[in-house]
This record gives sequence, C-alpha cells and structure tokens, in this order.
Amino acid sequence: MNRRDREAMEAVLSVLCLLGVVLVGFGTFEFLAAHPALAAAWALGSTVGAVWFGCLWSGRRHADRLRAATEAHRAVRPRRRTVDDVLHQFRNGDRLGDDERTIVADALQEHFAAGRLDVAELQDRLAVALSAKTVLELAPAVKGLPMEGTGR
Repeated sequence: MNRRDREAMEAVLSVLCLLGVVLVGFGTFEFLAAHPALAAAWALGSTVGAVWFGCLWSGRRHADRLRAATEAHRAVRPRRRTVDDVLHQFRNGDRLGDDERTIVADALQEHFAAGRLDVAELQDRLAVALSAKTVLELAPAVKGLPMEGTGR
C-alpha cells in the first residue's frame, strides 16, 4: 500500500470515527439499541452499520447475562436472624427493638414446642424477653437453652 492510499484510508477512518461520535452524541445508539429491527436493517446497508450492529448485539447479550445473574442473586433468600445473632450484634448497653424481642419470643415458643420448656417456664421467660430493654436483660431469657444454629 503506497503512501497516497494509506492517507486516503486514514482520512476515511477519521471521518467514520467522527461520524460515530456524532451519532452517539445525538442518541442514535440508544435509539438503535431500543429498536433492534432498525439496527439490523441499517447493518445490512453499510459496513459501519454491520460493525455497529455487532457491538450492539454483543452488548445486549452481555446485558441479558448480567440481568439474569443479578436476578438470580436477588432470588437467594436472606438468612433468618437467630437469638445468637441478636445477642452478639448488640453491645451490652445497647437498647433492643421490637424485632429483637420478637426473635427471642419466637425462639422460646419453638423450644416450648420441642418440649424443652414447660408452660410456666415459657411464661416466665417470655415476660423477661418482652420486658428486656438491653442485651444484658435479654440474656437470662435464653440461658440454658441450645442455640438455633449450633444446637448446643
């Protein structure tokens, strides 16, 4: 390839690059991304369109894979909080909320259903758990019972 042909090729590439920048600036890429049939028709009509359509197609495939992976990640159910989480999440002087008291009350009812507590002991422990304002006041409600996660 001689110098004159190379300069002509560089001029054509420069114009194509400038055209690409202008098309992106005017939103043509977004328009064609939203209308794949028009993008395919444009690709059939020009070499630049074919390259553009290839980039658009691979970008859409990547976006579809990313969307599927994100949805699969969101579909994983979060782990249920346990009494052990509540006892270790708060420092001893931190105040508890209703959610934490409910977690402990539910755990006590599960221990009652499993036969580890009788009715009187369940009532005593529930009274302690529901009136607790800090972790130090909550700990006696579950003392001596196995934790949900470990079973010990």
